[in-house]
Amino acid sequence: MTATPDASSQGEQPLPPLPPAAPAAGASAPPGLAFRQDARHNILVSSDALYARSDGKLTAVPWESVVRLDFDQAACGNMTAGIVRLTDVSGRTLTWTDSALFCTPSGALSHANIMQIARGRGPLRPAGADGGDTLFLPGSLVLTAVVIEKAGLVEQPDGAFTRPAPSDGAGPAPAIEHPSPEERVPGTDMRSRRLKQVALLVAGFLALSYMTSPALAAGLLVFLLFHEYGHVVAMKWCGVRVEGIFILPFMGAVAVAKDEAGTRWKEFLIAIMGSVFGAAMTLAAAVAVLATRGAYPVLVDTAEWFALLSLLNLLPLGMLDGGRIMTSIAYSTHRVVGTIASVLALVLCVAAAVALKSWILGIMALFTILQMRAASRAGKQSAALLGIGCAAAGLRRGATATWQRLGVIAAEGDAALARKARLAVRHLESFRRFFSGQAEIPGMTGGQIAAAVAIYAATVGFFLVLLVGTIIVQLAFKQA
Repeated sequence: MTATPDASSQGEQPLPPLPPAAPAAGASAPPGLAFRQDARHNILVSSDALYARSDGKLTAVPWESVVRLDFDQAACGNMTAGIVRLTDVSGRTLTWTDSALFCTPSGALSHANIMQIARGRGPLRPAGADGGDTLFLPGSLVLTAVVIEKAGLVEQPDGAFTRPAPSDGAGPAPAIEHPSPEERVPGTDMRSRRLKQVALLVAGFLALSYMTSPALAAGLLVFLLFHEYGHVVAMKWCGVRVEGIFILPFMGAVAVAKDEAGTRWKEFLIAIMGSVFGAAMTLAAAVAVLATRGAYPVLVDTAEWFALLSLLNLLPLGMLDGGRIMTSIAYSTHRVVGTIASVLALVLCVAAAVALKSWILGIMALFTILQMRAASRAGKQSAALLGIGCAAAGLRRGATATWQRLGVIAAEGDAALARKARLAVRHLESFRRFFSGQAEIPGMTGGQIAAAVAIYAATVGFFLVLLVGTIIVQLAFKQA
């Protein structure tokens, strides 16, 4: 289907392929930020122009030739799609949409729906599918904001963005204020989150009881919660918002943050503080073993488990605290060193998973790969947007205005707007590093690196002494 109005009735030529404005043979687009539908259709924005590639044909649309952006909607089966339409000075058009611009009566768009649409199998046909000329471009909420900023377009009362009229001395028109997508997202349901935490806690207790014993499982759960609380305390010190602590059955526990740490030193503090809290609890257990002269086997096992788990967690593997500590220190020296350290931590994690036949370490390695890919993509996106010459504040305003316009067009009530807001927030989340102004996370100073290495080495040594000491005391009391 064609989501845009009939081009012939409006004197417009659909774009792509844009043959009149195509660059000279052999020319290629300069570096920039790409928004891709598939191998045949994609858009690239650079500092001087928007480039559209369709079936091997590359067309340049200089920013000064863009005269208008309109927002429309299209019925797509049981979905309503928000459509963005760019018009250049010669009247040619280019239209695009993506999942963050949808509104569905039956609920949020599922991943399966998105994949069907992206592959041309859903009710909305991407460009080239059955004659459709609407590009399905993941990330196009930001694409629209980039076009608005780079082309210097101004929002009009009718919701369109056009080039400002020549100045008549009255000064620029006041900017139209829009609520951001974040303001439309319902607040966290505390009751639902608490129920989830309790359910995971019970599941974690059952898993640990299956692996050890109920008494030891209870002690290990307390230790895991206290360890993660150390991370939470450090997050609050560093100004990082906290989602909560969650037990992961058969894997451990995790303290979930809503924000990035912001600096490598803060990353280190958050990573090491769990072991610091764990050290206090392990020392208390070791003292209890010494005071009772090893009379209670479960207490001895608990102290040994506390020390052993802490040591394992401090190994420089993948997403373990030790891996985070190593990479935070390494990235503070040089980007290449940090990359090598990250890859080394991943290789060690994979090797350990194979050698020990541990599916838990295998899962950690997988998550490490996904995390590294996401961090790399975010860094490249931030660098590209900065290279294009985009300002975070202007881009945020453009994205907010785009979402608000399409949210109102395709609104079916507050519930539908809330669903669209969640999609939009997730959509913008991948560009969080750019919007936060941190294309590069500040590294540690020389003194901080030295302190981090010393603290890490001391923490590892402390747990080693406690583990060996507990074993020696246990053997001594048995012989006595």
